[in-house]
Amino acid sequence: MAKQLIFCSVPHGLQPGRSGYCLAAGHNDLPGSLIRQLEQETSVFPPNEKEDHPAKHEIRKTGGISWHVFSRQTTGIKDYTGRSSGLTHVIVERLDDFPEGLDPKTVLWSFKSWVTVIPEAPRAFGPAEEISLGSMTRKRVITFAGDGAETTSGAAKGREKGFNLDRNAGRSQPRPRPRSGIYWDGRRRRRRLPFIIGLGLVIAVCAAYFFF
Repeated sequence: MAKQLIFCSVPHGLQPGRSGYCLAAGHNDLPGSLIRQLEQETSVFPPNEKEDHPAKHEIRKTGGISWHVFSRQTTGIKDYTGRSSGLTHVIVERLDDFPEGLDPKTVLWSFKSWVTVIPEAPRAFGPAEEISLGSMTRKRVITFAGDGAETTSGAAKGREKGFNLDRNAGRSQPRPRPRSGIYWDGRRRRRRLPFIIGLGLVIAVCAAYFFF
């Protein structure tokens, strides 16, 4: 399960004696070295204009442990002093605990619960605030690995419902050969010979009537 950290400018931080830009809310049971690194690196002097910056991902190693770190910043918000400041929402999970087969890009695309408002008071998160990244929808795309081999990325295998790839898409196709009595596009020719013979007989009878 992933844990959360929220850094912003507050009069009293979650950790004793801290104020200004610091950890305001989140899982305080994470390694102190990781919290300090993220706090220092995300402290910024943001522009006056409010902006929600794109989420980003990195793998960070601290204290012998590697972490998936997802973060998103909101800048240009007013802090308790009335000055322009920023807020950083961070989601972390141990590399060893990260769901197998889950692409970090899927988390960046699917997660929509980023915090953008400064918490009213310091708050320590517990198990209820942990995030199950494995429950996020995994995007599956059918690919072909050579002739006769079909693979599907993600947890499921097989053909995606409603999405079938044409192996011959984009390839030039030979024009079908005409068959006897049938046009190349499959339409059957109309047999006009009996009509022509009948018309000839009518003309011959009419000519004989007028001349004889």
